[in-house]
Amino acid sequence: MKLFIPGPTEVSQKVLEAMSCPMIYHRSPEFKNLFTEIISLLQQFLKTKNMIFLSTSSASGLMEGAVRNCIEKRALFLTCGAFGERWKAIASACGKEVESLDFAWGQGISIEQLEKALQKKHYEAVFLVHNESSTGVMNRLEAIATSLRRYPETLFIVDTVSSAFGTMIDVDSLGIDVCITGVQKALAVPPGMALATLSTRALEKAARCSNRGYYFDFIEAEKNFATGFTTTTPSISHCFALKESLEGILKEGFTNRIQRHHDMAIYTRNWAKEYFDIFTDEHFLSPTITCIKNTRGIDVEGMNKYLQSCGFIIANGYGKIRDKTFRIGHMGEHTVDDVRELLAAIEHYIKLC
Repeated sequence: MKLFIPGPTEVSQKVLEAMSCPMIYHRSPEFKNLFTEIISLLQQFLKTKNMIFLSTSSASGLMEGAVRNCIEKRALFLTCGAFGERWKAIASACGKEVESLDFAWGQGISIEQLEKALQKKHYEAVFLVHNESSTGVMNRLEAIATSLRRYPETLFIVDTVSSAFGTMIDVDSLGIDVCITGVQKALAVPPGMALATLSTRALEKAARCSNRGYYFDFIEAEKNFATGFTTTTPSISHCFALKESLEGILKEGFTNRIQRHHDMAIYTRNWAKEYFDIFTDEHFLSPTITCIKNTRGIDVEGMNKYLQSCGFIIANGYGKIRDKTFRIGHMGEHTVDDVRELLAAIEHYIKLC
């Protein structure tokens, strides 16, 4: 079954085999070497000198960690879909004072409205979902980063779960203080591990925050990172798989990888415009996920059952746009040829209807 959902994505045989490597001790020189190699490659691709928190969890764990380590009282959340709203809910559950700029699903974050909010009030941090996989929106990271540079006391915390490694993200140039991603999207590793880059500013802020917890404590992670280890026992199998994936990206060439994602997105969008329509504002289209408006009123679940009989699976719409849309994930190991096969199967289903 080929997965064309927004994650998890297809995993290569080499990465799967890497997960079955013999176990090693997580406090051994062998693990330290493995960890060091992974960190070096991640820093290279994310264009950062910041430390990296490698977590055996979903990215949601590190999203909560960012809340507990970077907010003493109040922060601003930018939302335009389900996952921005979830991050806001996480902060509320942690007892933080939450304010938000909320935009319609399918729309991106307005720079003008962000500027007005920042001028009116000081926020400890601004939280952003870069690529909103519920709607296919990719927000304008550089424009938002430019706005925040004028507010040096405000941290910039970004969820790049479904964008990193499918598009270029220059963490240090953008001034991102916490950049979070998971391994099961464009990195094409089985789910179960996440990572975050942590700036000096973020660590200084964490040192001032109380009730950080333990598992996602940035300061505890920093102490262990300095020795070449993780705070708690990591999923060593995932570490082997992540190293294999990163070396594969190195072999393909990072620029080539980004272009491949761009090509898949263009092909999918052109097809969607011919047979349906795109739900997302055309100024905010994602290179990793296309959210398609169900203009034909087809039974998406029925179509997905048919596609599964052909060896493919796509995603229904998410939440309140479930029946109005469907989503195609084109990231990780997929190619334009793979996308072409999927879309041909959908065309056949349409004819059957």
